[in-house]
Amino acid sequence: MTKSRTKGEAISATAKGELLKLFLYHQYKRSEDITSKYIDKGIAVENDAIDIWRRHTGHIVFKNETRFRNDYVTGIPDLLVKNADDTVAFVPDIKSSWSLHTFYNSMLDEISSDYYWQGQAYCWLVGAPYAVFVFVLCNTTSTLLDDEKHKAAWRMGAIDTESPEYIEKCKQIERNMIFDMDIIQLMNGNTIYLLKKEYMKRWCGLNRNQSMI
Repeated sequence: MTKSRTKGEAISATAKGELLKLFLYHQYKRSEDITSKYIDKGIAVENDAIDIWRRHTGHIVFKNETRFRNDYVTGIPDLLVKNADDTVAFVPDIKSSWSLHTFYNSMLDEISSDYYWQGQAYCWLVGAPYAVFVFVLCNTTSTLLDDEKHKAAWRMGAIDTESPEYIEKCKQIERNMIFDMDIIQLMNGNTIYLLKKEYMKRWCGLNRNQSMI
């Protein structure tokens, strides 16, 4: 459980929310599927994001598939960077941003309580001295891109998908969700995207809190 940020309260709002979920499940056998377009993108582009991190850092590391657990916590770290003696040097955790705005907003925000405790748990599980949160901006998948266009059509009531207004909206969606088309040329009426750059930011190094875990 995390400590409350409000003076006089024993536990945080996050902890209260998790306890409420447990109560509703045990009392009424009701649970919620946790899903969103942000989670869907993170899962869909995970390998691409890891590849970007590897190219920028030079680390030859493969995605970890092993679940670690102890008597209190469990988890599957994205990656484990190891020393020559096979001990874990640090734990990189890849965060795929939804948009250019959320990517740059991460520069303004302090690390969240959830990320802090996620990093602490991973360090505890694998014996690492610190974790690193890496924010990466990858192109949105074609499936999610089409989904955003369908939502736009529904909101606009666009029965005719050839209408200039809907086409313009789709162009803006592509511009907002395809991030490596910094140079755009028009050739024979077709839009040609010239790939230019990748976006990656190592945002936060988090030392293991030995007094807590």
